Amino acid sequence: MHRPFVIAAVVQIASLTSTAPAGAVAPPPIAAQVPAPPIRHIALPGGIDRPPPPAALGTTTDAKVCGAHNVFPLLCRTLVESGGALLTFTWNGNGRYPHVDGYRAYRSVGSKLTLLNAPKTDDTSTAIYLDKSQSAPGTCVVVTAYKGSVESVPTPALCLGSGAVAHRDVLTPSTIRNVALNNVSDSLAHWATALSGTTNTPVSNLFAVGLETSSHGFERWATGLSYDFSPYANRKILRATLSMSVDTTENTGSHTQSCLDNVGTGTARWWEYPGAIEYVKAVDAARQGPDIAIEVTSIVRGWQNGGSNFGFVLLPPESAPYYGCLTFYRRDSLRFEIVYS
Repeated sequence: MHRPFVIAAVVQIASLTSTAPAGAVAPPPIAAQVPAPPIRHIALPGGIDRPPPPAALGTTTDAKVCGAHNVFPLLCRTLVESGGALLTFTWNGNGRYPHVDGYRAYRSVGSKLTLLNAPKTDDTSTAIYLDKSQSAPGTCVVVTAYKGSVESVPTPALCLGSGAVAHRDVLTPSTIRNVALNNVSDSLAHWATALSGTTNTPVSNLFAVGLETSSHGFERWATGLSYDFSPYANRKILRATLSMSVDTTENTGSHTQSCLDNVGTGTARWWEYPGAIEYVKAVDAARQGPDIAIEVTSIVRGWQNGGSNFGFVLLPPESAPYYGCLTFYRRDSLRFEIVYS
């Protein structure tokens, strides 16, 4: 019996490091994944409130601007000329928090935040340096203020693009289709049959990908996503990311690890007729969760370079030990994020 459920979608980017204020020893790079802080001001347990967040996040190569943020101007120029980026921002205290211990910079991709740099400083030095490896074009960052173990909500994201500020858009899918796959022995091209009773319009807050046992062996559940990419055909694409979050996973012993194995591409205009999706594999997406971010820059650049845009296909594993692995994802977490200049 087929499982009756339907689908949904949407999508997101990048990387960074650290430096310390003049005269201090730079800490080692930090690369720890942390859950995304909420976007609103929330009282913490025990009545401890969060400090105000930084504001006016930007980037500069101007030594005078560095000095205004309490960074030694000559050091600023040396750092920037080495190919990195200097993030600048402002911060104002309140009655509970007239001062903070310092600030943290995170890479932002969908709902996933990755700590990049937390220089030991105080609230007077409102700048954070990111080295060349961490500030590649297409990298999107946020900054928080912290006092002890209490941390502010993040700033709005700033996306970097070759020394300038880039743009970030999140696209909504034109069509979403959930399917059960057939013909799995062909590793290059597969046909997927649409499930009985499903439509191109999602009606629930969940969609799924997985490998389910059934009366005729097993079924591979996949999701097709089509997008209108035409507004970006002549843009310089810095980074493109597809991201989502696990709601729950069945029969794996873990409710956080995803059953998504690969993000494929369609090979025909499957949204124009019911019943099937033809696709090829494209980008590895295995062993992630609960927050998932898959870079699909190569796919969208292929669309720009004459390739046909037949959308994405979210693909499950093809064989054991993944039988019975079925992941449900939150519809509101699915994002196709494009950073461009």
